Amino acid sequence: MPSSETVAGVRLTYFKAKLLHYIEKHPGQTSVELGRRFYDNKGNPAQTIRAHIHQINEALMDTGMRIRGGQVVGYHVVCSSK
Repeated sequence: MPSSETVAGVRLTYFKAKLLHYIEKHPGQTSVELGRRFYDNKGNPAQTIRAHIHQINEALMDTGMRIRGGQVVGYHVVCSSK
């Protein structure tokens, strides 16, 4: 398994790229739902997912691509022209 992947010209860890691609394909999932999908309920998976999303958005800052949403509406990927 590769340790990183390039997305929109930015290197992300394999896990963060996998999370981003999953949100692209399955929009509207909350951090609780994503936490259940990616973790085994140890600790606070929803909080961990939110932290990863924040880090992904920081990495993608100059690309026009973002993960938007939240607990009520779920997350989705948006792209704007730069």
